[in-house]
Amino acid sequence: MKNNKSFNQLFTGLVLAVGILATFMLVLPALKSANSDSVFIGFEVVFGTEFANLGGYVTGNIVASFWGMLAYLLPISAALVATFVKKGTIVALILFALSAAMLLTLPDYTVTTVTILDNTTEIDVEWTVAFGLVIASVCSFIGIGLTLYKSIMQTKND
Repeated sequence: MKNNKSFNQLFTGLVLAVGILATFMLVLPALKSANSDSVFIGFEVVFGTEFANLGGYVTGNIVASFWGMLAYLLPISAALVATFVKKGTIVALILFALSAAMLLTLPDYTVTTVTILDNTTEIDVEWTVAFGLVIASVCSFIGIGLTLYKSIMQTKND
């Protein structure tokens, strides 16, 4: 019985740690342009930013992304579900899996626009994944492994 309690405490601590760590990767570089030295942190990619402004006549923007915000918030949500919802590991597993998939595809659904004299055009930027996004994705995969193991252990014990 004591061994099971220590396992549950370890599981809770690890799941919370990877969920929080994945979400806090918002403050580290997430995407970089393959054609220039421009690097954008997670906050800029998720909430949008202006990366060019030539006197108001020409501007370049990364458009705010609901899906990007969701990708970064799902790991902490999964960790909280796994921690506070009894038998919530299956839901947490699904949330971690969704997060991992969404984080890995973040460059595909990041929208970049250029406005020239009030004419806005969406441009195709060749994004490269930066280390903050890689760490967030790895944390989500660790969360998948932890919640999968816990789900299997719960099924065996029932």
